[in-house]
Amino acid sequence: AGFFFGIGITNHLLTVLIFPALAFILIINRPKLKTARIIVLSLVLILSYGLNLYLPLRSTKNPSHRWTEVASLTKVTDHLNGAQYRHRMFSLNLSEYQESFRIFFQLYFGEFSPFLLLFIPVGFYFLFKKDRKSLIFIGLLITINFFYNLNYYIPHEIRVYYLPASLMLALVIGFGIFKVISPIPSGVLRKIICLVLAFTPLVYNMTRESRRWHFKAYDIGENILRILPKEAVFFVEDDTQLFSLSYQLKTLAKRPDIRVINRVGTLFEDFYGFRRDKDMRDIQVRKTFEVFFI
Repeated sequence: AGFFFGIGITNHLLTVLIFPALAFILIINRPKLKTARIIVLSLVLILSYGLNLYLPLRSTKNPSHRWTEVASLTKVTDHLNGAQYRHRMFSLNLSEYQESFRIFFQLYFGEFSPFLLLFIPVGFYFLFKKDRKSLIFIGLLITINFFYNLNYYIPHEIRVYYLPASLMLALVIGFGIFKVISPIPSGVLRKIICLVLAFTPLVYNMTRESRRWHFKAYDIGENILRILPKEAVFFVEDDTQLFSLSYQLKTLAKRPDIRVINRVGTLFEDFYGFRRDKDMRDIQVRKTFEVFFI
């Protein structure tokens, strides 16, 4: 468990939010856990988290894709604790809180369909009666995840941060469905109802969320390269354009004649010396999407 938790943190800091719920389960189920076992778990966690040492080592080889400078201990620490995005956390104004709430409700009405949401209170009631340990575990995960996301203003990608809460609510919905259909005497009918309910969100979201013909991210980079004159210098700010051009130029090796520059020098050359001269804790992202080329 310690190993996989450490691996999870190397992938994304959001994993840390799961720790209070995991600690609760560990304390409840293993109240007399020996100190030696705790030390072993901690060492294994630290060892797996040590995979981040790869970042400064790889940085010395001048990789083509580098989100930030990690050549020093301070910059590695800033990268690992999300210093670049800290100004977005716990500093929201009223309109930003309203936007966060709007995204939250929009997300869950779209994720599960309004019909399945009716099973959530039933599922919580079932857990309260039958398994209060699981109720506290799920409640901790949902509450902490929701509180953090509500205070982190990054509206264009915050939806993915609700994944832990979404998974827990899916379990609660499952418990609610079990509570409702368990009195039905026919086992075949119960299975049919479960299948219908399981496919409800799939059918509900199929046409609305399908990205089968969604090529915007690819096309925007290709269209930019198509209109740029030979040996152009292109200044880019928007992430969509930046990532698309990075794929077109570095992965597909298109248009080697042009030069792309982005403000903080993350995926292309550090033209302004930003990574070299600035501390990641000082980054303040400007809310503008001006793009121009020379």
